[in-house]
Amino acid sequence: MKKLFLVTIISSLALILSMGCSSNQQNYLKKDSISVSILDIEKAAEKSGWKITPFKNNEVIAEKTDDGKTVSSSIKFYKGYIEFSNTSDTDDLKEAIEEEFEKRSTSHQ
Repeated sequence: MKKLFLVTIISSLALILSMGCSSNQQNYLKKDSISVSILDIEKAAEKSGWKITPFKNNEVIAEKTDDGKTVSSSIKFYKGYIEFSNTSDTDDLKEAIEEEFEKRSTSHQ
C-alpha cells in the first residue's frame, strides 16, 4: 500500500512539473477573436521568403533557406493563436504574420 501511494505521489509531481515547464514557453502569437487560415500564413510567408507546405487542417510546415542554411518550423493555428515549434529562427515570419493581421483588422473596421 505504501509503495502504491509513493508511486502515485511521484507520478503526480512529475506530471505537475512537466505541465509547468511547458506552459512557461511563450512560443505563440495571440490575436484575439481573429480566425487564422492557411491563406493568411501563406501570404505573410511569401512576403518574407518562407515556403509553406500544408500538413494538417490546423498546421503547416514553414521552410526558408538563407545563405545555404535551411530553417524550418511547424506552425499550428487555432482561433486567436499561432504556435511555432521553432521560436528562435522565425522572427521575420512572425512579424509578417502580425502585419497581415493588422491589415485585415483595419480593413474590417
